[in-house]
Amino acid sequence: MPSLLTDTPSRSTDPATGRSPSTLQRVLFHGAGVVTLALASAAAAVAAIVVSFGTSTCNDDDISDELGQLRLGLFVVGTVLALVPTGWSYLASRLRLAWWPWLAVGATVMLGTIAVVASMHDVGTFCF
Repeated sequence: MPSLLTDTPSRSTDPATGRSPSTLQRVLFHGAGVVTLALASAAAAVAAIVVSFGTSTCNDDDISDELGQLRLGLFVVGTVLALVPTGWSYLASRLRLAWWPWLAVGATVMLGTIAVVASMHDVGTFCF
């Protein structure tokens, strides 16, 4: 009776070719992920600045509406930023590469976003 374990391919092999990704391919994939995340972080920083200027007040007493808009805007920016490493995690799992570090980065970004939004209690007073 043949063993079920002997004919089972490794999870790290490509089903089409039967080969595992080379070390260079793995390094290039994760390096591209770092570059993509850095560019997305820069775009998120610009978006956060735009959101904060868009919700700033000119010495108004009632800031409840602007504070809610600021929190919502920053939450959306942080969520979109967290989707970048989460999507990279999905791509890594499809390519049979290490996916869990990217998922951990996505979760860390999302937790940081929640912490920043929850601690936000004032809007800017920038005036033109």
